[in-house]
Amino acid sequence: AGNTWQHEWLDLASFVGEGVTVTFQLTQQSTDPALVVFLDQVSLGSAYPDLSAELFMPPSVTPGEGFNVDIAVQNHGMIMAEQVVLTYTLPAPMTFITATVPPVQQGNTLVWNLSNLPAESLPVEITLELMVPISLTQGLAVNHNLVVTTTSAEGNLGNNLAAFEQLIVFRMFLPLLRSLAGPGVG
Repeated sequence: AGNTWQHEWLDLASFVGEGVTVTFQLTQQSTDPALVVFLDQVSLGSAYPDLSAELFMPPSVTPGEGFNVDIAVQNHGMIMAEQVVLTYTLPAPMTFITATVPPVQQGNTLVWNLSNLPAESLPVEITLELMVPISLTQGLAVNHNLVVTTTSAEGNLGNNLAAFEQLIVFRMFLPLLRSLAGPGVG
């Protein structure tokens, strides 16, 4: 319903060695708006975890500014993801201040050992607070990178990476002046 999506699965174990046709059907009532289905993938065989990593932050920041980076990690798969590790690479000029879930910091790398994520888990959300050094040059683009891994075999690694390019800008606020003299007057 609405803009929601979910994984669906069907146990085909009883059809081993046989040909199988999988059919998808969308039912629309005459009073419904046009319905659309986006089919991402069909996987046959063993079930796997399916981890995803997402990064959210302002597209641009100014030197001397603090800002938040929101991280979301989730297991969309039908089985548990074991020994999940989240690794965030802090852009070299940025300073790490704090996080809602404390990481292990190794240089410019922040690491979280998330243990196991159950099947179809809710997102694990972490917020980082970072600081932009005052000395950074405007127009510089910095890259934020996030990777989630598991010791479990995974069928879809494409969504385990998240990258974000952020621009360092200088914001100038100019006064807006309005003449009180009226039109045509000096």
